[in-house]
Amino acid sequence: YKNLYERSIKNPEDFWAEQAERLDWTKKWDIVSNNDFTKAQIKWFEGGKLNVSYNCLDRHIKAGYGDQTALIWEGNDPSEDKSFTYSHLLNDVSKFSNALKKLNIKKITLNVVRKNQAARQLYYSLGYADKERTRLGHIKMEKNLIN
Repeated sequence: YKNLYERSIKNPEDFWAEQAERLDWTKKWDIVSNNDFTKAQIKWFEGGKLNVSYNCLDRHIKAGYGDQTALIWEGNDPSEDKSFTYSHLLNDVSKFSNALKKLNIKKITLNVVRKNQAARQLYYSLGYADKERTRLGHIKMEKNLIN
């Protein structure tokens, strides 16, 4: 850990470019970082495009991890938990995305309606995070928690 940290401080451009190579990009970035801290303008991987849903699910399934646990959800009560495999998540995400496509929904604001349904929010988020329309387009998250 200390070695990684030191590399990230000494040469952040190279370090973060190397880390970003671990993801699948549909278009590689032009600039790793473009920051102006005096104006609070911080930009990473400008010009780059990636598919969040693909990077979170599909690539792990293609690598043979479909039956492995991707997410463990734990409720407010420690006895409430649920595990999701990559394949399970992709299946549910695809169902949600296809439902949105059938409704011709192109943009959406998602809200968490019930705290105990927060795990479902992941399906909705990933189902809508695919700009190449493998699933869907652009997502705006809002946090409105209601019991």
